[in-house]
Amino acid sequence: MGRITMALGTMGLVVGLALNVEAGEERKVQIALTGTFMMGERFDGEFGGFIGPGVRLDLNLDRLFMISPEAMWLLYWSSVAPACTLNLRFGPGFAGLGPMATWATYDGHGIGLLKAHLGIKDGHALFEVFFVKGAASLHTGGASPALIGLTFGVVF
Repeated sequence: MGRITMALGTMGLVVGLALNVEAGEERKVQIALTGTFMMGERFDGEFGGFIGPGVRLDLNLDRLFMISPEAMWLLYWSSVAPACTLNLRFGPGFAGLGPMATWATYDGHGIGLLKAHLGIKDGHALFEVFFVKGAASLHTGGASPALIGLTFGVVF
């Protein structure tokens, strides 16, 4: 419960800083509350889907680049999956690649993943499609998870 309280406190601080920007100026830090749906080969080698809420920060470095740390809660396993992508921006669109992890294997071990995504962020709306690929390991029973997904979000 302490981690949740700390995460909510940090999220509140970031939202406060992000909203403290003069009108017309792009915010350097934006936060989005997201909902994600993924489908594909799961960590147990079976085909299935996941759904979960999440939170994402967009650190707008300049007009071309943005770093986006995020975390989604996989409801099926009650596990958190953090990720961080480096994104190339083109107008309201973006494309990114970065590491992702989860502790959602059937025996409780973590696994590293790679996330690639393509999306659009315009005003208060966020939409992205993504692909997540993991390496086969003993902790996944030899499965090499591969998932595609959609994320929708509200940007503050």
